Amino acid sequence: MRMVNRLAGVLGLFLGGCMETSAPEEPPPILLVAPDVGQGHAVAVIRDERAVVVDAGPPGQAALREALRRHGVRRIEWLILTHTDLDHSGGMDSLGIPVDGLLHGRWTEAESLLLEPFCRNLPNGCRQAQAFSPLPILGDARMEILHDGLQGREDDPNSRSLVAEFSWNGSPRLLVSGDLDTLGELALLPWIRRTEVVQLGHHGSRSSAHLAWLGRASPRWALVQAGADNGFGHPTAQALARVAAVGADLLMPRGREVMLRWDPQAELVAR
Repeated sequence: MRMVNRLAGVLGLFLGGCMETSAPEEPPPILLVAPDVGQGHAVAVIRDERAVVVDAGPPGQAALREALRRHGVRRIEWLILTHTDLDHSGGMDSLGIPVDGLLHGRWTEAESLLLEPFCRNLPNGCRQAQAFSPLPILGDARMEILHDGLQGREDDPNSRSLVAEFSWNGSPRLLVSGDLDTLGELALLPWIRRTEVVQLGHHGSRSSAHLAWLGRASPRWALVQAGADNGFGHPTAQALARVAAVGADLLMPRGREVMLRWDPQAELVAR
């Protein structure tokens, strides 16, 4: 009997050891980084040395490149170009980090010719966005284009601005809209969901970030990038009043970088 008990004990230890499994590693956090690029627009969603970048800021600034390197980004999965105005696209050639592919709206023939050399050097080239076709990014996160610019006017790049929603763990976290004006925003209202962070359209101009748009998104934070002492008065008093009306806190990277961080459960834990 004593021998049987010993064997049973040894067998129990063996089986117990076999059944032990290490806890699964938690996925890395997701960061939203908005550097001070002056009078322009450029934000990055970063996870584990990879990023999706929305716009590249104006030419002549290095803030975006420095921010990406500071946060350890080694590769950009997608560069989302909302439209071709230089304050959104001028920094493309100075990113200094490999880009896999570029997603864009409707380009004119002149815009296509201008950007063709950049597209030629990308492994996945440049791809025209398709509205309501979710794209997996950064592992299990998702990006969906809500406005692909096809209805915009050829002579008005702002009206062709892409609108993109970023979500993870099934919830919208970030809504960006380039320089889309209020007419474009109002047309998209049925597809706008409650979102944690909203980028104010057109740097917080009077003709973007409509109250109905912000009310529908009901953000915790409104992010605006506009150069200090810019000649346009961005962000305008009207845009700031609408932000206050929906109870959102303002994030504005002037002289500093704005960063939001979501933990593995996609809860916002720091700023």
